[in-house]
Amino acid sequence: HEHRVPEVPRHPLAGAADPAGGRLLLAHVDGPSLAAVDDPAAWTATMARLAETQRVLAAERGRLSVAGVATASLSALADDVPEILGDAAFLRVGEPGGLTDAGLASLLQNVERITDACRRMAASGVPDSLDHGDLGASQVIVGEMGPVIFDWSDASVTHPVLSLESFVSGTPSPLAPDRATLTTAYLQTWAGAVDADAARDSADLAWLVLPFHLARIHRDRVLPGLEQPWEMDRVVPGLMQRLADRLASGPSPA
Repeated sequence: HEHRVPEVPRHPLAGAADPAGGRLLLAHVDGPSLAAVDDPAAWTATMARLAETQRVLAAERGRLSVAGVATASLSALADDVPEILGDAAFLRVGEPGGLTDAGLASLLQNVERITDACRRMAASGVPDSLDHGDLGASQVIVGEMGPVIFDWSDASVTHPVLSLESFVSGTPSPLAPDRATLTTAYLQTWAGAVDADAARDSADLAWLVLPFHLARIHRDRVLPGLEQPWEMDRVVPGLMQRLADRLASGPSPA
């Protein structure tokens, strides 16, 4: 029988692409950045739009693979955690802008907790889908048809709740609703498709997992593709230090 690869539709926002050069020019979308919008409804609508997109694409993972989106399972990440923490050069341990010795010690003391969080999220029953990889208010335009999420260059197929955590734990904005409001707007859109308790549990664990998910992306995909790695080689150490400080402070952000 003839095997036919499903056609991946051209994204309506794609203006032009240069695959060899790794460049994509997007069509213009009118509207302000979400980061400048003082309207709680726009922020919660962004979370609903994100979850809606992921809910649909959870059933289309084969098409995502055909489109070239990398898979980043959290089960595999659990096995990678000790290796990531063992790479002192990658984490810039003890260097300016790097992870402090105390921060590394804190993370090493919590390895079992972190790897358990990875495995619990992987086994949650929430299906893998498209994760943005770097979602924040500056990656959203509030257009006439609602929020438009762009800049998916670090995307992967993994646990979708990591995108929620990226958004709610990013640079704080005085215009944004609180974490609980944004989380509720996101999880409500998944209602009926996944177990509500499992989704909430994943949202409560994601703060432990996200820095390592992003570390793997930077180690394997982002930094090797940069002509000048120093442009972003402090991103992961900063994330790790922030996680270490959260662990030291006691309760989780959830």
